[in-house]
Amino acid sequence: MIPEPQIRDEVAVVPGTDGQKMSKSYGNTIESSARKRPSAKKIMGIVMDSRTPAEPKPDAEKNLAVQLLKLVAPAEAGKDFENRLRAGGLGYGDLKKALFENYWNYFADARKKRAELAANPDYVNQVLADGASRARVLARTVLKRARKAGGLE
Repeated sequence: MIPEPQIRDEVAVVPGTDGQKMSKSYGNTIESSARKRPSAKKIMGIVMDSRTPAEPKPDAEKNLAVQLLKLVAPAEAGKDFENRLRAGGLGYGDLKKALFENYWNYFADARKKRAELAANPDYVNQVLADGASRARVLARTVLKRARKAGGLE
């Protein structure tokens, strides 16, 4: 049986800082393991329209910062910011600050784990070597079966 993908529509395509699909080749990513200041700079640099904080933004669900916020914040927080934008009275700067705070907290455990692994390269190399050994055993078995099936043995 072939597994079917279970991708929620709201996260099927993660938007980048320019609104296109997030991709390193587009240069529009926000790295989860980056330092605080460059990450904040990228998020604060997301381009918004020229409406003032007081103006209602009826298309709030299409706002790039709201879309990203919904990925890293609790569902009610994303919906709250969307509603506040729609009603007016919320500035884009405040929205981007909230996005950064939620982003920073969301990836805190991943940054910590990455730092631990970076500080212990011997452990990382051992895990890689163990995995390579296990993979070689499986590969030999599959290769032997393939050669036999192909009449090479």
